[in-house]
Amino acid sequence: MPATVKDACEPHAHVLSADPAPEIDDLVDALSEAARTPTAAAVFFDTNHVTGGMKLLFELGFRRLAGKNDQATFALAQSMGGGKTHLMIALALLARDAELRTRTLATAGVRDELTGGVQVVAVTGRRNSPHYI
Repeated sequence: MPATVKDACEPHAHVLSADPAPEIDDLVDALSEAARTPTAAAVFFDTNHVTGGMKLLFELGFRRLAGKNDQATFALAQSMGGGKTHLMIALALLARDAELRTRTLATAGVRDELTGGVQVVAVTGRRNSPHYI
């Protein structure tokens, strides 16, 4: 068993770069861009780890989309910089792509109760006037 996190992990090459993969930074920064970029899902899940919080959101969110759960809202309670946008991007990308969702959830040990993909609509307050929300 590795003695430290550093011993257990191998960082992606873009993490060690002086200019770490701008396309990845753009995805994490802009939910609306991630939701409509065809290659976003592969890039996102190739460079991210599915955490316990993500597993819970995936399980409950996809149960709701499958009509097997009445919970219609999810309060993401992380502090600033705690990953709320990150979670929403991950949920949207998996909702849209049934094949990726099945593969990702199986690897994470989460049962996929949703069949097919769903249409994703992304709204961001950063680039739109509040009257659009």
